[in-house]
Amino acid sequence: MKQATHKHRSKDFSYFEYLVTEKGVFILTGDEWIKSSVELASLLPIHEAKLEHENKVLIGEHCTSGELIIFANLAKAVESGFAAGSINRCLDETQNTHKGYKWRLAA
Repeated sequence: MKQATHKHRSKDFSYFEYLVTEKGVFILTGDEWIKSSVELASLLPIHEAKLEHENKVLIGEHCTSGELIIFANLAKAVESGFAAGSINRCLDETQNTHKGYKWRLAA
């Protein structure tokens, strides 16, 4: 699966991840990239976008096995193949799981 390259500038759309290619702007919906009507000027490169919960310890609990995975911060989880937007949606309770894990912040 392709990795997101941009985030929306507006907080109202901050949960969406975008992919910018020579063919246009695409939005991640589930596991599928679909063409978006969003203008490139509305987006920030992902490395410039401030990540929510970026400096907090994250705990992922596998829904089936109960296995716990712990990351020092969101960036470490992203380096391991998880999507920042999906983890943030789980933390904000607008999404139940990401890659089979329920996510929470360490106390």
